[in-house]
Amino acid sequence: GITADRLQKLDLVDTVIKEPLGGAHRDFGQTMKNVKAVLEKQLHEAQSIPLADLLSRRFDRIMAYGKFSEQ
Repeated sequence: GITADRLQKLDLVDTVIKEPLGGAHRDFGQTMKNVKAVLEKQLHEAQSIPLADLLSRRFDRIMAYGKFSEQ
C-alpha cells in the first residue's frame, strides 16, 4: 500500500511530518505547527545550497523516479 513511510523509503518524499495523537484532523492547530516547523527547517537548509546544486539535485531525483531493483 501507499503509506508515508513507504513513500519516504522510495525517496519520493523528503520528510514525513508527525501527526498529533489521533490524526491531523483531530488537532488542526498542532498539525499546522508541525507543518510550519518542517517547512521552515527545509527552507533554511535549501537557502544554504547554491541554486545550481539545488537544480541538479532536483533533476537527478526526478530522473530516478520509476527506477527499481529486483531482489
